[in-house]
Amino acid sequence: MRGGSMLLLGCALSAPIDQWSSGGLVPPQIAVTFGQEGGDPARSPTVPLLSKASCATLQAEHATLQAEYAALHAEYATLKAEHATLQAEHAAHQTASHEPAPAEAAPGNRGLLCDIDDFFPLEEHIDGASNVSDIERMVADRLAAMHNAGIKRMITSFHSSLTWVNFSSQEAVTISLNTYNKSDYFHAIKNMRFANEAMLDYAARSSGRFFGLCSVYMGLTEAAINEVQWCHANGMPGIMIYGHQTMENDDGSITYDYYYKRSSLMVWREIARLKMFLYLHPTDLTVGPDGLYQDAAHSKVRTRAPGQAEDEGLIEQVKAYDEGGMDRDGSCTSFDTGAGYGYMIHVAQIVGNLIYHGVFDEVPDLKIVLGHNGESLAFLLWRIDHRASGQEGNCGLPTLKHNFSTYFRRNFYVTTSGFVDTVGLSHLIRALPEDRILFSMDSNPESVKDAVDWYRSIPQTNPEISCDLLQKIAYKNAEALFAASQGTDLSLTSGV
Repeated sequence: MRGGSMLLLGCALSAPIDQWSSGGLVPPQIAVTFGQEGGDPARSPTVPLLSKASCATLQAEHATLQAEYAALHAEYATLKAEHATLQAEHAAHQTASHEPAPAEAAPGNRGLLCDIDDFFPLEEHIDGASNVSDIERMVADRLAAMHNAGIKRMITSFHSSLTWVNFSSQEAVTISLNTYNKSDYFHAIKNMRFANEAMLDYAARSSGRFFGLCSVYMGLTEAAINEVQWCHANGMPGIMIYGHQTMENDDGSITYDYYYKRSSLMVWREIARLKMFLYLHPTDLTVGPDGLYQDAAHSKVRTRAPGQAEDEGLIEQVKAYDEGGMDRDGSCTSFDTGAGYGYMIHVAQIVGNLIYHGVFDEVPDLKIVLGHNGESLAFLLWRIDHRASGQEGNCGLPTLKHNFSTYFRRNFYVTTSGFVDTVGLSHLIRALPEDRILFSMDSNPESVKDAVDWYRSIPQTNPEISCDLLQKIAYKNAEALFAASQGTDLSLTSGV
């Protein structure tokens, strides 16, 4: 090699050595060897010399391969042009025949195209159990109902009065989760823990299908905070309370807890800090005999005369239409004070007190869940804002940062429990943020099957409600609420 070029014997080709090695001028069939005729082998690479015949053969093969490649390239170009022609013809045919777009791309949802594939209800009540066999039967019955309805998980709670087996004594114990005795502080703490351990035991028997709500006495501030922390650490995402809790005083009088006292704020702050929620469930509306709003000033107590039985003299249910000597026993208490109407009044009073006493200005991250389509409040937001306008600061209440509806939409969630009503659901969708509406059944007493069948029929009866929104209400919103507290993404769990 001389002058940075080489000569292949009989091929008359010459190029710098770097072009031969990196530019692809050396045919791959030729094994390149490097050596030196006297000198540094790293600086003087050489290739073997070929005869004229061998070089001519290689050149002929290379020319043949080039011709074959050119033919294949031309064939590919032809096929590509034919494909483009067919695409143009198909597009023209769609336009001429007005062929509709695929159903999946259509707006909203169209009947059977929306399959509600899961539910995550969170107001499902547990009856009492006098022995272990009762517990096992209740778990089996609920799991069977869930399987038949296609429900993977649910959040459960006890009723306000609990009868449950004590595993140590094997005897049934009955406690109130709504009333405690002021002088028996340690017994009240014991009752809270008994109820919450019972709930954890019940949930554990479901193999991860049940998640329980925590029971606390809000008026026992320090003990309530400790119990909330214990419940959170044991996987409970929220707290359940039933209406106004009451404390029995040493003199037999009753003090109502309205949850907006300074001591209650400490409990609210801890619930919010842990990103838990509180489910505010109504109970029968119970007021004094002087009228529905006798205790509106929150200063009166109910007394029991000496010698009266424990269930006498404390409170008296108000009954409508009892003027003029009408037989009080003949009035309709299920409407006046119970689930038909009284529940709504009961919860509305508590929610109003919480909002207008500034609880949500003090604890802006607090989350409260209301059942039964929001206990009517979601339907009254405009009216409440309208009538309350200009009343800020009256009655000794603080001046609020927002109006009622702003707090309601920001701090409250609403479930469909106890409602099989598409008209009501449609209003909730228009009135509230879509991530604040949750499917629930209120079982028992309500039917699991009725609630699920109704909800699954909505894509056919009300196709204007999008499938994505129905899925969010059915389970995704509840998953997000649960994950905020427990940091667990339940969307990753397996099916039934």
